[in-house]
Amino acid sequence: MSDDDIKGKVVQLLTGGKPEKPKRERKRPGTVQVSGARNVVGVGGRDVHIHHQVIQRPKIQPSADAITGPQARQIQNLVEQLVDIEEAGGVLGGDRRKLFAKWYRAIKDRYEVPSYRTIREHQGDEVIGWLARTAELEKGHLPPAGRKRLREIEARRGHAADHAG
Repeated sequence: MSDDDIKGKVVQLLTGGKPEKPKRERKRPGTVQVSGARNVVGVGGRDVHIHHQVIQRPKIQPSADAITGPQARQIQNLVEQLVDIEEAGGVLGGDRRKLFAKWYRAIKDRYEVPSYRTIREHQGDEVIGWLARTAELEKGHLPPAGRKRLREIEARRGHAADHAG
């Protein structure tokens, strides 16, 4: 007989003959365990909920008469220039992501298209001209501190472009 068996018998005699029930280890109810990239949730060791959300965004296919690749690139460069100007001016707290969204939204609203890539080719030069004029106007409205900040941003961008190419 082992020491544990002897202790069990002694306890049984002292407690009036009732054997002591072994204590089960219980998990606290409501304990949530999350694991994995697909968000598998285990609640209290009993229930498992799997949440797998798939976001499907519509694919926008430009038509045959949409802007050309060089026009699209020129629009991207002008939008980036406008974002640099507004970042220097502190617009939207200088949040570049929000500034890009603002300018692409402005293009889509002005030309009533779902994406700047679906602008008709004959309107491409008009969009480019509008963005270029807007950039010059925005640059002219910058205070001296904003102009200094813009020069720093442009220098950093030029430096990054030198290393990329």
